[in-house]
Amino acid sequence: MDDDSAEIELLEQNLNKTHQISQRMTSILTNFDTRLVKLEKSILPLYNSTQKLKQRAHNIDRALLKIDEVASSQDGIAVEEGLVLRGPQLGQLEAYIDILERLNAAIAFKSSDADSRDMARLIETGAKKLTQLYTKLVAEGSSGSPPVSVTRRAKCYPWYMPPKLSRVLADLKLAAAGKGGDLSVSLADITISTVQYLNRIPDVQDAVGSALSTLGDGNWKMGDGKQVGKTPKSNPVDVNEKVLIQHFVYDVMNTIIGSLTTLSRTQRRPPFGSVFLLNNISHLVSHLVLRPTNPNTPSLLSKPTSDFLTSSWRTAKAGYFDANFSPLMQTLADDARDKTSGSGWKAAAKEKFTRFYDLLEEVGERHRIAKVLEDDSEERSAVGEEVVRLVVPSLQRFMQKQKEKEFSKNPQKYIKLSPEEVESRIRNFYN
Repeated sequence: MDDDSAEIELLEQNLNKTHQISQRMTSILTNFDTRLVKLEKSILPLYNSTQKLKQRAHNIDRALLKIDEVASSQDGIAVEEGLVLRGPQLGQLEAYIDILERLNAAIAFKSSDADSRDMARLIETGAKKLTQLYTKLVAEGSSGSPPVSVTRRAKCYPWYMPPKLSRVLADLKLAAAGKGGDLSVSLADITISTVQYLNRIPDVQDAVGSALSTLGDGNWKMGDGKQVGKTPKSNPVDVNEKVLIQHFVYDVMNTIIGSLTTLSRTQRRPPFGSVFLLNNISHLVSHLVLRPTNPNTPSLLSKPTSDFLTSSWRTAKAGYFDANFSPLMQTLADDARDKTSGSGWKAAAKEKFTRFYDLLEEVGERHRIAKVLEDDSEERSAVGEEVVRLVVPSLQRFMQKQKEKEFSKNPQKYIKLSPEEVESRIRNFYN
């Protein structure tokens, strides 16, 4: 019996030791897991940085190859100068345009300002020769069916030549025939492309001015009773080319904002359409006036153009406030039920509080889907501040009035959020 007890005691001691060893192993393994997690967190940023560095190295290699390609073309510039001065030849239009494009790209690699000016003058000469050819083609087309389609040839021209300039407004108008998604508030393709287009004009301003001069002031309005290539007889005085560009830019702005307004109205839910218009007009103002990609772009905007953009922005903002917050504000307005005797006005007040908070929740849900001015945090905060000043003081007055009239023995049942909490929630719409 004593031997059995001794064996049992020995077994218990062994079990205790085994349990202690297991606990130590578990502790060691847990410690390893913790270290592995920390190691993973430490390595992940390094891995991401390495991937970014590889991508940047790849981009640098591509840029260097492009530089070598452009720089290697310098030896043939003397030959190309002769071809440019000779003008475009029959059947060689695309080759002529390729030469001008190469010369335009080569300006950045000239060693002196004098070289750059000479190159720019050569490009301008080539552009004028293309303009002369275009005018000739238009004249042929107006006299009957030409042997070669003017439209097909026009597609070969650079973007700053008359055939392309005369299509800009027409394309912007056609964009209004499209239809956005019911919940789409993102930037329209025409907004992005127009900003890019106008920011490129200062780099080839002389060529654009010459092309517009050839078209005649206002003749770029295809489909508006204008004849491309013919200057109106009522305006015999030549217009300064910079002024022509400003007139052209004004017409572009007028047309694109008209198209954007039309697109915003195709949305079945007006609040989303108002956000779409606000976002797109804000992008135009921001990238053409306030923070243009090309610092010379604002000089192309005349005062009427700047005033029109500012007015369009204000109109879009007013439309946004009206579509999204007018129903909310209407619940706080006085109506005939407020003057009823008995318990009628109390029921009306309770209904208004309920309706207000329901609509506030609906507006919040909408703003979680439709992001307002997502790429402009400063302007987004300013809009949020205006909404706070619009809604919160009205709520405070309404709430104070109903409390004084003792609309309910348990007002907190209907006042779900205080004015301060409503203000915080509204600000969160714009974070």
